[in-house]
Amino acid sequence: MQEYQEGINVYVFCNPLQTLVDVLNKAQQGDVDWINESYEIKDDENSAIWTKNSFLMSSHDVAIRKLPVQFSSWDNYNSEESAFKLCENNSGSVDNSLGADKNYGTNYVHVERAAARFDFKDGSKLGNNTYDLGKTEADKEVMKVQLMRMALVNLSKNFYFLRRTSVDGMPNNVTICGTEYDNYIVDTDAKFKSEDLNDPKNTVQFPNYVFYPLFNAEGKIDEAQRNKWHRHLIKEEILKGGPDNDDSWNGDGTKGDYVIWRYAVENTIPSDENKQRNGITTGVVFKGKLLSGSNTATKHPKLNAAINGTYTVPMKDGKVNGYVYTVDGKSYPILYEFQSQIYVGWNDEVMEHAAAYGPGSPLHTAATVAPEGGKSVNELYQALVTAVQEKDKVKEDAALTAFRAAATAAGFTLYQASLDEHNDYGAGYYFYYYYWNRHNDNSLPATMGKMEFGVVRNNVYKLAVTNIKRLGHPRITDNDPDPIDPNTPDEKGDVYLTVSCQVLPWTVRVNNIEF
Repeated sequence: MQEYQEGINVYVFCNPLQTLVDVLNKAQQGDVDWINESYEIKDDENSAIWTKNSFLMSSHDVAIRKLPVQFSSWDNYNSEESAFKLCENNSGSVDNSLGADKNYGTNYVHVERAAARFDFKDGSKLGNNTYDLGKTEADKEVMKVQLMRMALVNLSKNFYFLRRTSVDGMPNNVTICGTEYDNYIVDTDAKFKSEDLNDPKNTVQFPNYVFYPLFNAEGKIDEAQRNKWHRHLIKEEILKGGPDNDDSWNGDGTKGDYVIWRYAVENTIPSDENKQRNGITTGVVFKGKLLSGSNTATKHPKLNAAINGTYTVPMKDGKVNGYVYTVDGKSYPILYEFQSQIYVGWNDEVMEHAAAYGPGSPLHTAATVAPEGGKSVNELYQALVTAVQEKDKVKEDAALTAFRAAATAAGFTLYQASLDEHNDYGAGYYFYYYYWNRHNDNSLPATMGKMEFGVVRNNVYKLAVTNIKRLGHPRITDNDPDPIDPNTPDEKGDVYLTVSCQVLPWTVRVNNIEF
C-alpha cells in the first residue's frame, strides 16, 4: 500500500455526553463495541442531549479520510498550528479536500442532531383553537369544539448515539449511518415493538420504554393514566413558547408562525407496517370541549341547554322521565352519538327519533332490539328512570352501569359532562382526539406506509390542527363503542380531526475537524 492511500472511517460527536466519552476512553485498538452504544434519557423535559447551545450531534454519514501511513510523516503535524486536516488539503501531501477538480473545497464531515423537535400553531379558522362542526351551511354555528389541552404520549427513552438502518428495522445486518430511503431506522426497542402489545406481560412494560405511556398496565386509559401524560394548556402555555425564527422552510410566508414546543427522542417502528400501533408510537392527545355556537339556541335549544348546564329533565304523568346528573351545581343529560348524529337525552330525543324513523331503521333497531337472552337498551334505560323515581341510589348506579354497557355495545357513543381536571375551563362535555406523529406521509388515509408513523432524529415536526369533523373519544372509555387499545393501528379509516404536519430536516451542521 502506498503512503497516503490508507482510508479510515471518521465518526464525529459534538457535545458528547460523559457516558459516551467514558466508553470511548476505554476503547482499545480494534474495539467496535462503542458503535452500538445507546443512551437512556433520565429527564424527559431537560435532557442533556438537547441542552441549549450544547445539543448532542453525531455523524450523519460515514466520512472516509486518508491518513499518513508512515509514522515519520506525523512529525509534520505535531503542533496545534500544524494540525493534520481531515477535511482539507494538507499542503499537497495528504489531500482530504474535495479534490483539485472542485478547487480543493473543504470536505466537510456532516453531523445531525440526536433528537427531534415538535412545533405547534393554532390552525383553527375561528381562532382560539375553536372549530365549527357544521358540515353544511344550515349546520354552521350549532356545535363548536375548542381544544384546551394537548399532551405528548409515548416519548421514547432510549436511542443509539449513531443512527442505523436495516431492511426490516430489526437490529440485524445494520448499516451504521445508513440512509432512511427504502430502509427502516433501527430503534433500540425494536424487538419489544414487534410483540403483541395487548399481552398483559407487555402492557406492564410500557413505562420501561417510554415516558408518558398512553395506556396503563392493563392496556386501558383512565383519569389516573391521563395524569401521567405530559399535559399543557394550549393557549396559556404552549402558544406562549419561543418562536421558530428559522423561516427557510417557509419561503412564500404562507404557512404561519409556529412556536417551539419541545424536543423528543427518536422512536421508530420495525416492519411490517401493521406494527405501527397506538401503544408504542409517539403521539399527541388533544382535549376538547363542546361549545354552543351563535345558532345553537334557535336551531337546537335542547342541545344549547345541555351544553350550558341548564337542561331540564323531561316529565311524564308528574314523574321524572329521564336521567340527569349535577356537575358543579349545573344539570346535564347524557349526550348520545349514533351514526354521526347527536341526540340530547334518551327519552327526549333518541326514542323520539327512533319512533319517527320506524322499526327496521338502524336507530330503532339499536335502541329497541334486545340481544338474545338479554334486555334492549331502551328497557335498561327505563329501569334506570324507575330507579331515579324511587330515589334508590344503589339501584340507580347499577342500572346506569348496565344501561351504558348495553348502549355502547349497540353502537352508541355516550358523553357525560364533568369538571376540567384542574377546573381551568369549568364544567362541560370533554373528549379526546389522538394524533399519531406522521413521519412519512404516503397520502393514503387508510393504508399504512413504511415508517409512516414515528419520530426520527434531526427532524422538526410542525403541527397544527386545521379541522375537526366530529366529537372525540369520550372521557369515560367505557362509554366508547370503538375504544383504542395498544394494538390499534396508527392509520385508521375514521377521521376525527385533521392535523397539518410538515416534516422539516434541520439544516445539517458542518464542522471542520482538526487534530
